[in-house]
Amino acid sequence: IKDPKLRAILCGTFGNYGLTPEKGSFVIQAGIVAHYMDGGYYPVGGSQEISKALIPTIEAAGGAVFVKADVTEIIVSGNKTRSVRVGGECKDGVWSGGVVVAAKEGVISAAGAAPTHQLLAPTVRPKLGWDQ
Repeated sequence: IKDPKLRAILCGTFGNYGLTPEKGSFVIQAGIVAHYMDGGYYPVGGSQEISKALIPTIEAAGGAVFVKADVTEIIVSGNKTRSVRVGGECKDGVWSGGVVVAAKEGVISAAGAAPTHQLLAPTVRPKLGWDQ
């Protein structure tokens, strides 16, 4: 597409999934454009309402949801994430104190890849291959 205005219109929503048009998927872009052409629905009260609506289901299944918890460490045991530490302090790379919250199946982090990586113990990080 050579017309800069048309290109800007067609690519205006690429920021919705964090990629530039050169790296983005046409199929994803087409889906987003179709969504907006149909009215661009948005939950009343904001996107957090979707998360709030899931809480009763998670709790009914025996799970727990922590919001704004100061997670200081993701604890890995036997190549599985089974708990997180909330609070506490770190001395010479070793955490102590705080509260360790155990998970039956695993831990879901919504912090993003880089912050989640930083919450892992330094001995675990190289196993992921991200430090190269």
